[in-house]
Amino acid sequence: MTIGPLRRADIPVLDRILCAAYGSIGSVAKRLERYAVAQRVATFVASCDGAPVGCVFASDYGTVAYVSLMGVDPAGQRRGIGTTLFAALIAWTDARGFASVQLDATPDGARLYERFAFFDDGETVVFDGVGRAADRALAPAVRPARHADLDAMWRADRDAFGADRAEVIGQLCADPTNAVFVADRGAFAVAQAEAIGPLVAATPDIAAALFDASSAARPGDALRFVAPSDNPKALALASSRGFVERRRLAHMAYGARSSGDRKQLFARINLGQG
Repeated sequence: MTIGPLRRADIPVLDRILCAAYGSIGSVAKRLERYAVAQRVATFVASCDGAPVGCVFASDYGTVAYVSLMGVDPAGQRRGIGTTLFAALIAWTDARGFASVQLDATPDGARLYERFAFFDDGETVVFDGVGRAADRALAPAVRPARHADLDAMWRADRDAFGADRAEVIGQLCADPTNAVFVADRGAFAVAQAEAIGPLVAATPDIAAALFDASSAARPGDALRFVAPSDNPKALALASSRGFVERRRLAHMAYGARSSGDRKQLFARINLGQG
């Protein structure tokens, strides 16, 4: 077995492996394509006889690394592949000196991460719902984002998340398939093709207005809303809009806990980018 970086040729095989390993997720090929060219994503692919059998990735947010898409081909599990992959990732994070390494863990994954000194740091709650057409105009405080809003959005996101995600937020805003809305003091939400998030706001009222604008941008679409459990108002917001809690994952950290203000983080980007 060898550990190497992600190659574009690996993506179709890894997409199948990750879908099989997680069971409930759809194709992640689009995200793997972004990871293959991103400057601040570390990629680790395990191969046997030249064929990919597993992978793990980490987004570099300067002081924080966020781990995603850790998976091994079900046919190759219980052979130490996951342990070897994760050891390579931890060697990289230790060399870089991140203050905190974070991830969202399934029960099986949590047992592996605990062996590497990860500890519980709350939960991440996954809601599913459907976008609904607005029955009225946007709230007065909410409008579509413009390029001039980016600096304020980055500052608000850094305060809520606890690290600099400007590159990723910029990519989300530049994606023409996304709808992005802003409010006062840098509050913002992104309506992705299959999710509402990130959503950052200082107050529940502004968060609700941003949620409604994002939902209205995706009428009839199945949407996911991924919220930190230590923002109970985020959980209440999702439920009040008819979203249903589907599962909870352990949010785990290595090193320090998150330094962000999770009371302002109403929705994560997804289950791999924080």
